[in-house]
Amino acid sequence: MGTAAVPPLSEHRSDIPRLFTYFLEQCSERHPDLQRLWRPATHRPPPVRMSLMEELLAFDWPGNVRQLRNVVERLALASMGASRLKVPEEVHDELRPKWSGAPPPTDATVLMPSHPGGTPPKEHTRSR
Repeated sequence: MGTAAVPPLSEHRSDIPRLFTYFLEQCSERHPDLQRLWRPATHRPPPVRMSLMEELLAFDWPGNVRQLRNVVERLALASMGASRLKVPEEVHDELRPKWSGAPPPTDATVLMPSHPGGTPPKEHTRSR
């Protein structure tokens, strides 16, 4: 069996929004109460504050894709029963070191892309 070199998440940050949506979809399948977060008319994930997405994009992700998946799951579980995605302070604390004490960016909203067929690019689905 051969090995495949998969670049670290920090080298392909542009995939973070799609992976975020994919992991949120997976989490909502495991936890049906999260379906309240999804917009009923479009069946798309909830909007994510721009400040959160900027934190996710700026973070170095030493734990790679697995760490992103865990962060998304923590966000989703903290949002159970809510009508919008909640961000626990410990998630901000985990992501904040990259900002070096600078104030977070604006709270504008960004819509997350969805995956055709609900799957991310193949190189992100491999597990060890």
